Amino acid sequence: MLAVALTAVIYFRRPVALVYQLARIIPGEEKRILYDVDHKELAAELREFAAERRWNNWNRSPASDFFYGNDLKLPEELRQFRPGWIQIDDDRIDFGCGQSVWDKSLSFGISVWRKGLEGYGTKKLADGVWFYSEDGRVPSRFSFP
Repeated sequence: MLAVALTAVIYFRRPVALVYQLARIIPGEEKRILYDVDHKELAAELREFAAERRWNNWNRSPASDFFYGNDLKLPEELRQFRPGWIQIDDDRIDFGCGQSVWDKSLSFGISVWRKGLEGYGTKKLADGVWFYSEDGRVPSRFSFP
Protein backbone atom coordinates (compact mmCIF):
# COMPACT_ATOMS: atom_id res chain seq x y z
CA MET A 1 0.00 0.00 0.00
CA LEU A 2 2.84 2.37 0.85
CA ALA A 3 4.50 1.62 -2.50
CA VAL A 4 1.30 2.54 -4.34
CA ALA A 5 1.01 5.80 -2.41
CA LEU A 6 4.65 6.70 -3.09
CA THR A 7 4.24 5.87 -6.78
CA ALA A 8 1.14 8.09 -6.96
CA VAL A 9 2.96 10.98 -5.25
CA ILE A 10 5.91 10.67 -7.62
CA TYR A 11 3.67 10.31 -10.69
CA PHE A 12 1.34 13.22 -9.87
CA ARG A 13 3.83 15.66 -8.31
CA ARG A 14 4.37 17.70 -11.49
CA PRO A 15 0.68 18.22 -12.32
CA VAL A 16 -0.02 19.07 -8.67
CA ALA A 17 2.95 21.49 -8.61
CA LEU A 18 1.71 23.13 -11.83
CA VAL A 19 -1.79 23.63 -10.43
CA TYR A 20 -0.33 25.03 -7.20
CA GLN A 21 1.93 27.40 -9.14
CA LEU A 22 -0.97 28.66 -11.30
CA ALA A 23 -3.08 29.16 -8.19
CA ARG A 24 -0.35 31.45 -6.84
CA ILE A 25 0.65 33.25 -10.07
CA ILE A 26 -2.78 34.39 -11.25
CA PRO A 27 -3.86 36.10 -7.99
CA GLY A 28 -0.39 37.65 -7.72
CA GLU A 29 -0.66 39.16 -11.20
CA GLU A 30 -4.20 40.37 -10.49
CA LYS A 31 -2.97 42.11 -7.36
CA ARG A 32 0.00 43.60 -9.22
CA ILE A 33 -2.14 45.25 -11.88
CA LEU A 34 -4.80 46.28 -9.36
CA TYR A 35 -2.63 47.71 -6.59
CA ASP A 36 0.93 48.26 -7.88
CA VAL A 37 0.36 49.87 -11.29
CA ASP A 38 -0.29 53.58 -11.81
CA HIS A 39 -3.59 53.28 -13.70
CA LYS A 40 -3.64 56.86 -14.97
CA GLU A 41 -0.13 56.54 -16.42
CA LEU A 42 -0.98 53.15 -17.94
CA ALA A 43 -4.22 54.55 -19.42
CA ALA A 44 -2.38 57.51 -20.97
CA GLU A 45 0.23 55.21 -22.57
CA LEU A 46 -2.42 52.78 -23.83
CA ARG A 47 -4.60 55.54 -25.30
CA GLU A 48 -1.60 57.07 -27.06
CA PHE A 49 -0.61 53.70 -28.52
CA ALA A 50 -4.19 52.91 -29.59
CA ALA A 51 -4.52 56.32 -31.26
CA GLU A 52 -1.29 55.77 -33.21
CA ARG A 53 -2.07 52.20 -34.26
CA ARG A 54 -5.83 52.19 -34.81
CA TRP A 55 -8.06 54.97 -33.52
CA ASN A 56 -6.62 57.71 -35.76
CA ASN A 57 -6.15 55.38 -38.72
CA TRP A 58 -9.13 55.55 -41.06
CA ASN A 59 -7.75 52.72 -43.19
CA ARG A 60 -7.97 50.12 -40.42
CA SER A 61 -9.00 46.50 -40.70
CA PRO A 62 -12.33 45.33 -39.24
CA ALA A 63 -10.49 42.86 -36.98
CA SER A 64 -8.96 43.95 -33.70
CA ASP A 65 -5.25 44.78 -33.59
CA PHE A 66 -3.48 42.26 -31.38
CA PHE A 67 0.04 42.29 -29.88
CA TYR A 68 1.74 39.83 -27.55
CA GLY A 69 3.35 41.43 -24.51
CA ASN A 70 6.90 40.91 -25.78
CA ASP A 71 6.16 42.25 -29.28
CA LEU A 72 8.80 44.78 -30.30
CA LYS A 73 6.05 46.87 -31.93
CA LEU A 74 4.94 47.78 -28.41
CA PRO A 75 6.72 50.84 -27.09
CA GLU A 76 9.00 50.31 -24.10
CA GLU A 77 6.67 52.56 -22.08
CA LEU A 78 4.00 49.84 -22.40
CA ARG A 79 6.26 46.80 -22.10
CA GLN A 80 7.48 48.05 -18.71
CA PHE A 81 3.98 47.23 -17.34
CA ARG A 82 4.49 43.55 -18.39
CA PRO A 83 1.32 42.83 -20.37
CA GLY A 84 0.47 39.32 -21.50
CA TRP A 85 -1.12 40.83 -24.60
CA ILE A 86 -2.68 44.05 -25.84
CA GLN A 87 -5.74 44.17 -28.04
CA ILE A 88 -7.04 47.35 -29.65
CA ASP A 89 -10.71 47.59 -30.63
CA ASP A 90 -12.56 50.61 -31.99
CA ASP A 91 -13.84 51.67 -28.56
CA ARG A 92 -11.19 50.39 -26.14
CA ILE A 93 -7.76 48.90 -25.65
CA ASP A 94 -7.32 45.85 -23.43
CA PHE A 95 -4.19 45.22 -21.38
CA GLY A 96 -4.53 41.49 -20.91
CA CYS A 97 -2.95 39.18 -18.39
CA GLY A 98 -3.45 35.60 -17.28
CA GLN A 99 -2.13 32.28 -18.35
CA SER A 100 -3.85 31.95 -21.70
CA VAL A 101 -4.69 34.44 -24.39
CA TRP A 102 -7.44 32.33 -25.90
CA ASP A 103 -8.94 30.77 -22.74
CA LYS A 104 -11.01 33.69 -21.52
CA SER A 105 -11.93 31.86 -18.30
CA LEU A 106 -8.39 32.57 -17.13
CA SER A 107 -8.12 36.11 -18.43
CA PHE A 108 -8.07 39.35 -16.53
CA GLY A 109 -6.62 42.75 -17.14
CA ILE A 110 -7.40 46.40 -17.62
CA SER A 111 -9.70 47.88 -20.25
CA VAL A 112 -9.04 51.49 -21.17
CA TRP A 113 -11.88 53.09 -23.08
CA ARG A 114 -11.63 55.99 -25.52
CA LYS A 115 -11.89 59.42 -23.92
CA GLY A 116 -15.52 60.27 -23.26
CA LEU A 117 -16.66 56.64 -22.97
CA GLU A 118 -17.45 55.38 -19.46
CA GLY A 119 -16.89 51.73 -20.30
CA TYR A 120 -17.59 48.77 -18.06
CA GLY A 121 -15.80 45.97 -16.28
CA THR A 122 -15.49 44.22 -12.94
CA LYS A 123 -14.11 47.19 -10.96
CA LYS A 124 -13.75 50.84 -11.94
CA LEU A 125 -10.19 52.14 -11.45
CA ALA A 126 -10.50 55.62 -12.98
CA ASP A 127 -12.59 57.42 -15.60
CA GLY A 128 -12.84 55.02 -18.52
CA VAL A 129 -10.41 52.58 -16.88
CA TRP A 130 -11.71 49.23 -15.61
CA PHE A 131 -10.24 46.07 -14.16
CA TYR A 132 -11.90 43.02 -15.71
CA SER A 133 -11.85 39.45 -14.56
CA GLU A 134 -13.73 36.73 -16.38
CA ASP A 135 -14.62 35.04 -13.10
CA GLY A 136 -15.95 38.34 -11.69
CA ARG A 137 -13.58 38.32 -8.70
CA VAL A 138 -11.61 41.29 -7.43
CA PRO A 139 -8.90 40.02 -5.08
CA SER A 140 -8.22 41.88 -1.87
CA ARG A 141 -4.80 43.48 -1.58
CA PHE A 142 -3.95 41.25 1.41
CA SER A 143 -5.70 38.00 0.52
CA PHE A 144 -3.89 34.70 0.18
CA PRO A 145 -4.03 32.82 -3.12
